[in-house]
Amino acid sequence: MAGNISAAMHVLLLPELLEQILIDFFYILWPGRPSTRPSLALLHLRSVSATWRSMIDTSPTLQSLTFRNRQLYNPNGGERYDTNGCFLYWLIANLETSVLRESADLAARTRRQNFENFANRAWNNGSSEFPWMYITKPAVTEVSLYFGVAAYHSRLPGQWMEYKSSSSVGSCAKWKGNRLSLHSATGITTDLILEKIVETLRALYELPGPGSFFICEISMKFGVEEREELDGYDDGVLMRRQSELGDEVCALEYVLF
Repeated sequence: MAGNISAAMHVLLLPELLEQILIDFFYILWPGRPSTRPSLALLHLRSVSATWRSMIDTSPTLQSLTFRNRQLYNPNGGERYDTNGCFLYWLIANLETSVLRESADLAARTRRQNFENFANRAWNNGSSEFPWMYITKPAVTEVSLYFGVAAYHSRLPGQWMEYKSSSSVGSCAKWKGNRLSLHSATGITTDLILEKIVETLRALYELPGPGSFFICEISMKFGVEEREELDGYDDGVLMRRQSELGDEVCALEYVLF
């Protein structure tokens, strides 16, 4: 028995065999559905040992499967990119669980606490529960986040405009209307997306007075060129259900109080 265990451990320490086992593990979890989150499962296996961590971090194939390949997308090269469905499903699932579920029946303080619970997982003091990945592969350098806000408080529209005009978001982000354009010369990561979503939603929570609420619709587009918005909203088709997530657009709709 001990000999069998020793032989198994020996196999797992051989780099070429370990790499193939990890690749097979990914595809076992990938029956065409990103909801199984195979990329995230692979990254969690980095904690097994230093050998596994090194393999997952350095293997070009595993880097690609976990959206950590540093190749940049070339919009003029005729190639396509793959959207990180693992991240989008994680984001939707965590927002729905913490922020949206039965939100209309919860007290305002409870709804705010639920949001803060999500924020602590998504982006807290420069770190996230979700390990960093690129939002696409090859990595796009431009992503636009659209925040469509319908106010049910007389002061919110003016406060929202004031926040966007005065918000100091740095060289990587710029507000134009309800669009927050993100840029990174090294590729847009999930960390940057989570940071800006949490930062913006927290600002919205703090703008209206007690007892007020608003509806916020968030959509995300990749590699979008600068163009005018129609009435402050994106004119593209917005996908609203997890099963309908496309390569180009992710949209979420929330009632936030």
